[in-house]
Amino acid sequence: MFLSTANGPHYCLYHYRVTIEVALIPGRIGPLRGHLRLYVINANGKLRELHLSHSAKTFQPGRSYTFLAHHRQDLSDTQEILVHWSYEASPFDPSTFCVLFCDSSLPLTSVSLIGVDQVADRRYNNYLSEGPDTVVMCHKQGHDLILIKSGETVKLVSSPNCNLLRKRLIKLLETVSEPLRNLKTVFEPFDPLETANWVV
Repeated sequence: MFLSTANGPHYCLYHYRVTIEVALIPGRIGPLRGHLRLYVINANGKLRELHLSHSAKTFQPGRSYTFLAHHRQDLSDTQEILVHWSYEASPFDPSTFCVLFCDSSLPLTSVSLIGVDQVADRRYNNYLSEGPDTVVMCHKQGHDLILIKSGETVKLVSSPNCNLLRKRLIKLLETVSEPLRNLKTVFEPFDPLETANWVV
């Protein structure tokens, strides 16, 4: 079964789950809206564009966004990726306006990529866990923050530093969410899945 197919004569498509971790910068408030384009670099050094969305999307600081993408070729050997950001305000949402001295740069923590078939085969015990088949790419020195200015492109790479960074983020989320779970008798039950937006 395929989620989608290509035009003939070769109909098969590889499907991928792409997760974008938007960083939280102290003092910066409000969402950012624009176009995010990914260009994966395979083992042979060739660029392959991975389409996330045909329209601009709104990104809230400190949140995780998951996209379903597809490509004609197998991209499982990807170890590097180019991320291009282009800011675009919405005329119907004043919170996305950026005028005068505001910063339209998109702050990222990491980008992860995994084949949908691998997600289905993996045991799903923890919504935050990532299996060995997940490629997590971040700043090549493992910095916690990657600022992408509007109109610019940056390269993210897969390295052990990315996994260490992700573990720190998971630990922080667990620390924050545990007290909320203990208050379930007072408030509505805490659903950690609400921290992730699924965009198709």
